[in-house]
Amino acid sequence: MSWSQPVETYLEDLGAPTPAPGGGASSALAGAVGAAQLQMVVALTCANPRYAGVAGRMAELEAALEADRRRFLALADEDAEAYGRVARALRLPRGTDTECAARSEELAAALLGAAAAPFAIMDLAVACLSLCDEVARTGTSMAASDVTVAAALLRAAVDGSVATVLANTRWMADRALADGLVARADAARGEGERLAASAIRRAEEDLR
Repeated sequence: MSWSQPVETYLEDLGAPTPAPGGGASSALAGAVGAAQLQMVVALTCANPRYAGVAGRMAELEAALEADRRRFLALADEDAEAYGRVARALRLPRGTDTECAARSEELAAALLGAAAAPFAIMDLAVACLSLCDEVARTGTSMAASDVTVAAALLRAAVDGSVATVLANTRWMADRALADGLVARADAARGEGERLAASAIRRAEEDLR
């Protein structure tokens, strides 16, 4: 999809009765907005002479978050492409045993492939959440509320990508494989929740 289009255009596409864009793209977009929000806090910290002692580290984080933001949007496109393969597999004929076998093989590969982008989204969001915790401790206190917003959006990206994984694993014939993927997703969700809670707690210490 074109990420240069107006936000309203994307929201209209999202709200239309079509399967794509869907939850995977929305999860990636939440991650991109969260990364950009944290990038803003980092940039404000860099610009504040009071935080000269961490300016070098903040410059590193600003560059990393810029790359993360762009990666989230690329992953949104990858998720949509992977869903297209699943949709095509579901439409394959199954009138004969040979056709059923071919369809099952293609669907299994498509479902596994469709889990790749959501896992990449959740892993990237968890990595960004670890940066939220660092920025909450060392960044400018004037933007503490923005760290909370970033953490909340990144946590939503984790939750949404976990749900996208579950939407694929429920149809997998290989249940051992599916269970392993679900366990991995649950672990990422737990880590995301832990990091988000820590970052928000630190960020809001001076706001209460």
